[in-house]
Amino acid sequence: MARRITVLGAGSFGLALAKVMAENGHSVTLWARRPEIAKAIRQDHCHPHKLRQIMLPGSVHATHDLKEAVQNNDLIVSALPMLALRAVLQAARVFLSPQACIVSTTKGIESETWQFPSEVLHEVLGITYCNQTSFLSGPSFALEVASNLPTALVVASASSDLCEQVAQVLQSENLRLTMSTDITGLEVCGAFKNVVAIAAGLVEGLGLGANAKATLITKGLQEISKLAQALGGNAQTVYGLSGVGDLILTCYGALSRNRTVGLDLAAGRPVLDIMNASEHVAEGVHTAKAIFAFSQKLKLNLPVLSGVHQILFQAQDVKKAIKTMLV
Repeated sequence: MARRITVLGAGSFGLALAKVMAENGHSVTLWARRPEIAKAIRQDHCHPHKLRQIMLPGSVHATHDLKEAVQNNDLIVSALPMLALRAVLQAARVFLSPQACIVSTTKGIESETWQFPSEVLHEVLGITYCNQTSFLSGPSFALEVASNLPTALVVASASSDLCEQVAQVLQSENLRLTMSTDITGLEVCGAFKNVVAIAAGLVEGLGLGANAKATLITKGLQEISKLAQALGGNAQTVYGLSGVGDLILTCYGALSRNRTVGLDLAAGRPVLDIMNASEHVAEGVHTAKAIFAFSQKLKLNLPVLSGVHQILFQAQDVKKAIKTMLV
């Protein structure tokens, strides 16, 4: 059955999911923060800057009007960066149907509150939406999803019925979904893997070799598992698609923004220059500070995390910090 779906966020992943769902026969409204972007997508059926080679089906309607985007749709896919999640949800909630279900693809931690996306959603939308929210993660570069290359993702929710609904909307010949109830584990993996990818980029950029990079990633995976379990997540999630799968992609993939940050840091570029020069959000930089605070509160010894934090926020020498990560 065709559904009326909203995608909040016209970034690369929002574009990719809008295309997939439209090709699956659904009516998709794509909300863009900037009115000129919405206008360009309506006119040209593609984003003027992101995934320009990807044409969107005619059943994707782009708008800058948040009320128009959400008020009549029963499935809301949030493809927003962590920095924008709270503000957009607060603006959208007055237009949401009480029966609306939410799918969040946001990865990271809110730097001011240390909250994961699920906590922000439930705080902003209220307790009544707890069984109407789900969270999508896994190894998935947007360009490959939009190009219909084989991809497998995980959807996690307290509601198995909602997981099945999300799977029905998104699944296709080349996109498969598995289901989980471990929202905590999924979100810890989705946030922390970006920090590890920065470290992997550093090792690669310094020319320390494949052995060192494999060692670094393995240690990073162990640290992700420690934090996930300390916060109540399941270790099995860490060793699944949303954990090790997403970590491998982010640490090795040429399209990885966080790996690129590590490469740039290894080349001697200041972190502020790197962030200001990029048109894409590298969540790992913001996430490192929040996860480091978590680790201190929980008294966890996480050398990879600590090393990245020292480089980003304490002006630590890159080569010296890498040595402590690899010990």
